[in-house]
Amino acid sequence: MKRFSLFLLMTLLVLSCVKKNTEIHTRSASEAALAEKLTLDIIKQILSIAPDFVVNQGYSGELDIAVLSNPEITNNNYPKTVSINYGSGSIGNLGKTRSGIISFTIANGDVKLQDLNVTFDDYQFDGSTIFGSILYQYDSITKGYNGHYHDDGISIVNPNGTMTMKGEFSMKKTSTSGTTSIADDEFNFSCNTTGIDFSQTSFTHITATEHKIKFNCAEFITSGTSNVTPNEKDEQTVDFGGGNCDAQGTISADGEKKNFSF
Repeated sequence: MKRFSLFLLMTLLVLSCVKKNTEIHTRSASEAALAEKLTLDIIKQILSIAPDFVVNQGYSGELDIAVLSNPEITNNNYPKTVSINYGSGSIGNLGKTRSGIISFTIANGDVKLQDLNVTFDDYQFDGSTIFGSILYQYDSITKGYNGHYHDDGISIVNPNGTMTMKGEFSMKKTSTSGTTSIADDEFNFSCNTTGIDFSQTSFTHITATEHKIKFNCAEFITSGTSNVTPNEKDEQTVDFGGGNCDAQGTISADGEKKNFSF
């Protein structure tokens, strides 16, 4: 009888561990997506504003955005450090609010065809503040970027807490939508990253099928899949949807599936 009781106890413990390992953890997936969206929005903002600033030797766009350079843009000397200042808050045409400053150095006047090392000064996107720096290395073959999060990675802070992201990513241009504007360009995005989500759970996030990115979508990610592995849990498959701009996806593991918003 004692032997049977011991066997039953061990069985229950094993089942409990299996349940724990396969339990779906939506937070890591949604916060990996948040870091991805921030990464995409930053380069979109730079490519939307800086080229015209350099060519026109000044910025005449949104009144609540100031663009400056050092040396001044009217000076022919390079490199220059360019700063895009959104002040206390600027609402973009897709409804996202930005504040604070994005800064980067340009080696010459052709902003779109060079590496960009980006830093932040109290920069906030849609309620999330970002710290650290991101390197976007221009890829002349894909017309996109290979990038990585410097040193200790980036930190993102909002009312949910603090998360971090480290690793590398790439974005390959797939369409210009027949216009010269960056605002409707499309890309394939992939990454190999590690992070700690707002609940302080560590995770890995590796692209399985490239994420389809549309710059005219406020949430950027419209489809694609990733493998997310939260600490002490089994690998989970994240599906970012079927092409709609609705920020809705699914996470599945061991036959179980959950919906999540990103």
